[in-house]
Amino acid sequence: MTVTTCSRTSPDHWAADYINGMVEAGWITGNSGGNFHPDRLATCAEAAAIINRALLHRLPQSVGSLLPNMIIWPDNMNTSAWRYLYIQEATNSHARTDTPDGYEVWVELLPPRNWVVLERPDSRLEDILGH
Repeated sequence: MTVTTCSRTSPDHWAADYINGMVEAGWITGNSGGNFHPDRLATCAEAAAIINRALLHRLPQSVGSLLPNMIIWPDNMNTSAWRYLYIQEATNSHARTDTPDGYEVWVELLPPRNWVVLERPDSRLEDILGH
């Protein structure tokens, strides 16, 4: 199946096939009008949404699936904004259960990991996971 959404940008754009592939995979949806602007830089929220969708559609269904005392960023206070759940998902370590329809329900906030240890040239994944 060919996704024609990219034609809203330009069907002969160099990224058209990549955009169509990401639409087909469910990783991107375009803006509110379904349009894409592939020559514009992506925002942090857009990147978080793509990564969460690519990682098996990691996303709570609603604000009610989150936990109190989570990190909430000053520029992400609007709980009805499209980006709110994506940013919360990407920036809070948590344990979860999954609903039958594939959404997350957070069950425990986990201590933030020390990602700095992975910046060393000899770092290993076990350094951050504690195995």
